Amino acid sequence: MATTTAAATSGIFGIRIQDPRPGTGRVQARFGFSFGKMKPAPPPKKSRQDSWEIQPTPFQPYTEVFGIQRFRECELIHGRWAMLGTLGAIAVEGLTGIAWQDAGKVELVEGSSYLGQPLPFSLTTLIWIEVLVMGYIEFQRNAELDPEKRIYPGGSFDPLGLGSDPEKLDTLKLAEIKHSRLAMVAFLIFGLQAAITGKGPISFLATLTISEPLYLWVIEMGRLFVVHLEGKIYSCKHCKTHLALYEDIISKSFHCKHGKAYLFNKVSNVTIGETEDRMMMTGKHTVADIFCVSCGSIVGWRYETAHEKSQKYKEGKSVLERFKISGPDGSNYWVSSHGRHIGGSDADDS
Repeated sequence: MATTTAAATSGIFGIRIQDPRPGTGRVQARFGFSFGKMKPAPPPKKSRQDSWEIQPTPFQPYTEVFGIQRFRECELIHGRWAMLGTLGAIAVEGLTGIAWQDAGKVELVEGSSYLGQPLPFSLTTLIWIEVLVMGYIEFQRNAELDPEKRIYPGGSFDPLGLGSDPEKLDTLKLAEIKHSRLAMVAFLIFGLQAAITGKGPISFLATLTISEPLYLWVIEMGRLFVVHLEGKIYSCKHCKTHLALYEDIISKSFHCKHGKAYLFNKVSNVTIGETEDRMMMTGKHTVADIFCVSCGSIVGWRYETAHEKSQKYKEGKSVLERFKISGPDGSNYWVSSHGRHIGGSDADDS
């Protein structure tokens, strides 16, 4: 008796194939479960399907699993929350003088209030009310089958009728996603800033403008992003942060008030201070001090501009003072109280 050779797709997942044993008409399910459906049922008219044909890129590793529409929706919702959060962080500090990360502490100490008005219940009760209300709203939003309406509901959510014109609507959608991405980056910066400095955005900017040069704050931020070098490494003698590689040395014949200094083609994990003109042994140069990002100590300087033609090769290069760095073998230089070099190893010079 002839056996069936056609394969059919399971209603759940997997493929049904003919039993490999001849002479039988059995059909087995492999890699899944089957309830006898010969082909999958067509999707309903209203189903959560992507309505955008977007070419996959390396930046979409989960597109095949979740679909681009899911990520598009999440990005927009998170962006809207970020816009509210960024505006709220600035508004709270501007109106009360309290940094956004400390606003909740005030409520716990002085009693629960909302927008400056006392509440007849505790802050915990308020949180539960907000969780339930937002949960209900999100439940209703996710119950919508039309993916476009889930993120752009319109109706009462557009009281000004801004989305009535299709051409203007496309422009507004583009503007919203741009602002959303900017707000997400801004709030990430607010979080890092609060963790490092303990200040809100307004108080930080005020302090920075009045008393602190920009590079001091960059030093604080730089501590989070230290680059680790491999090879024969010169590092800060105070905190051992990697600064440069032996192979990037251009010259070891430079000198400073602490003794030897090395000219490097490039250095890492440093921040650049304010530029100034200095008269040096080889003529006038425009230079800037460079600081270790981890401890903030001055480790040398960077040549921005050489005013003499014969010194142009220094431009863009950096000098590390040997007294302020440790060599690849851990060697250090030090000076006496009179500034005269009296000790140290220089085995790496050989």
